[in-house]
Amino acid sequence: PVREWVDVLATLVDRLNLSASAALERRIVSSLLLGLLYVAPGHAKLPWCVTRVTEMLDEELDVAGKLETAMILLAYCNI
Repeated sequence: PVREWVDVLATLVDRLNLSASAALERRIVSSLLLGLLYVAPGHAKLPWCVTRVTEMLDEELDVAGKLETAMILLAYCNI
């Protein structure tokens, strides 16, 4: 079931208006990164997700949001 969710979200993420909310973008892209990492590590969208999550760490985020984002990136790096 997670693979189906990841495939659908990966095709929709480019069409979503994520610029309207930094917190929403962080949650969606970070979730997609974890989903791709665990069920589709060879997916073409994975490098984009890693890059975008890394970029988010340099953006204006609250401390909790920055920590959550960094932990997701750390999970990617560890695997």
